[in-house]
Amino acid sequence: VFILDDSVSMGQKVADTTAFSKAASDLAGMIEAIPSTDEVAVLLTSRPKRSEALCPLKNLTDPEVLSGRLKSLKPSDTTAMLNRAVRTAGEILNETGTEKRLYVLSDFRSSDYGVEGNIQDLSREFKILADTKAEIILMNYGAAPSVNLTAVDIRMLDKLAVASVPVRMEFRVRNNGPKRAEDVPVSFVVRSDDGEEVKLPVRTIRSIDPGQTESVQIAYTFPDAGPAVIEAQLSADNLAGDNTASLALDIRKARRVLIVDGEHDVSDPINSESIFLTVALDPSGDGRDGNKCDVVSADRVAEVNFDRYDAVILANVGRFPMTVNPDGSSGYAQMESLSRYVRGGGGLVIFTGDRVNPDFYNGPFYDSGKGLCPLRIAAPVGDANKKQKYIRLLRQSISSESVMNSFQGRRSPFTQLVRFYVFTPVDQSASPVASSDVGPVRVLARFDNTDSSPQQSPAIVARSYGSGSVMMIFTSADTEWTDWPKDRFTWLSFVNDMVEYISRQAGRDFTATVGRRIDYTVPTDIKAARVMLKTPAFPAEDVIALEGRRVGGQRVISYENPRHKGIYQLKLNVADEERSVLFARNTNPREGRLDRINEQQIRSALGVEFTYHDRLKTTPADAATAAEGSEYWKAALAAMLIILAAEVFLGQRFGHYR
Repeated sequence: VFILDDSVSMGQKVADTTAFSKAASDLAGMIEAIPSTDEVAVLLTSRPKRSEALCPLKNLTDPEVLSGRLKSLKPSDTTAMLNRAVRTAGEILNETGTEKRLYVLSDFRSSDYGVEGNIQDLSREFKILADTKAEIILMNYGAAPSVNLTAVDIRMLDKLAVASVPVRMEFRVRNNGPKRAEDVPVSFVVRSDDGEEVKLPVRTIRSIDPGQTESVQIAYTFPDAGPAVIEAQLSADNLAGDNTASLALDIRKARRVLIVDGEHDVSDPINSESIFLTVALDPSGDGRDGNKCDVVSADRVAEVNFDRYDAVILANVGRFPMTVNPDGSSGYAQMESLSRYVRGGGGLVIFTGDRVNPDFYNGPFYDSGKGLCPLRIAAPVGDANKKQKYIRLLRQSISSESVMNSFQGRRSPFTQLVRFYVFTPVDQSASPVASSDVGPVRVLARFDNTDSSPQQSPAIVARSYGSGSVMMIFTSADTEWTDWPKDRFTWLSFVNDMVEYISRQAGRDFTATVGRRIDYTVPTDIKAARVMLKTPAFPAEDVIALEGRRVGGQRVISYENPRHKGIYQLKLNVADEERSVLFARNTNPREGRLDRINEQQIRSALGVEFTYHDRLKTTPADAATAAEGSEYWKAALAAMLIILAAEVFLGQRFGHYR
């Protein structure tokens, strides 16, 4: 059984060829030299299952056909799944009682023999194989590390990609070569699902030291909503397979924000608690500024599906309505729904106000520190009618977190522009509680109140809650308790930063490394759609029809083990409508780490006996010896000795000397 490593790292240049081409060529020669009485199987590390074998176990009546296939192969886009290939080889060899021999042709990189490389699994499979008396021959094609820059990843820095709003992205590059890289150019291309391309200006990374990672940022404003891809490309070097990275995005028309208004006034919206929030987030009312706000009154909160939104804001909401459970007990069904939404990655902002019910907020909403309300609260302090008495934000208390950009650095004097006439103090006798899925409360800003408390009262706090986050502002969102909403600069800036800060992340599931399964939940309005997948190998690979499975009443489409790097296009067709979704799969960046290990390190890692050949150091005669195995080397050596003896005899018998 032959195992040929066709992972990305095998594409490293070696003189005028690559490590993989040399290994494949050597294997082709070995195949041609094997007697037809021997049974042969060939596995690739990118396709380690027996059903995927390049050649199943059989006698080779036409070895030149297999040899030709080997010579035409190229490195795959995968990592070396050597442990699985060795397991399959063991299964094959266990079926025969004759002499058993396993050849592994690989580059034996350090990255394959650490924790990431599943070394424990690999060692176990080799030991099982060795126990069956199989002879193991390792042939190393790993060249010394050379000039190689690796595309680590490209990621979106914003929570959402929204049309007509600049989307910030970061591309990271690692120097896996032995020398410092300077003035590294990076090119970017934006592609839509219809194939249209936009080339962005080339960016340059000034320098990257060996073993270090540097990044470059770029922003792009997508003109329209829909699927899109941005690809980053490095210049050619000694390993072509790790020079690109792609990011698949679902460009949204706008961020969806729900505002639950505890003082909603349909007849005169200017008196509503939500008016200054909607003006800051969605001034035109049509989402053209990146946010689309829906406002509902507190008494209609039971009708809301929170999962439709990227962020939820409670503005002076007194309490959630009590409901009756199916078993007859009472509860707060919509509050529990909101809790599930936030735990699942949603974002929640809570503004206080004169309608807030302390019993509810300190009871089920706080839930002994495990609820959505981060802290227990006390009765409001201040008088909304006495505007001459107020407090401000304490300048030195401003957090360095991005949501507080409006008051950081040179903007810190802006804390003097905002006045608070009434605020909701925190119950200082109750300590905040953190649990396994609810993070500690972080104070982002304090009031400068000088009461008898040991420290000023929190003005803005935040905490993680499951996969989502919660913020609480201890004053109103309108001008009843504060004049903050009248300060256009700091209010507009803070509210937009706030929503970006707590919004549910979207689009992170569209991009991953090669081999990571593609999953997509079909929208309910087109759940009966016909689904087709076009892989990056199209048209060499046919378009694939996918049926999907039912999960919790939803249809989930999955594609197992994407083997190619690049863009996968999912098309959903129903009636006269077609929708497109793009996914990106990138090379695992550890494939760019070309440090090789020596024979002794391999022996220590595997813990089994084997014959070892360093194929980039051995001579052609040694190659023949390694290729023919322990049974064929004797015949080859005898033939060479006979030829040598004949040459000596003929030289002595017929040579002419002065």
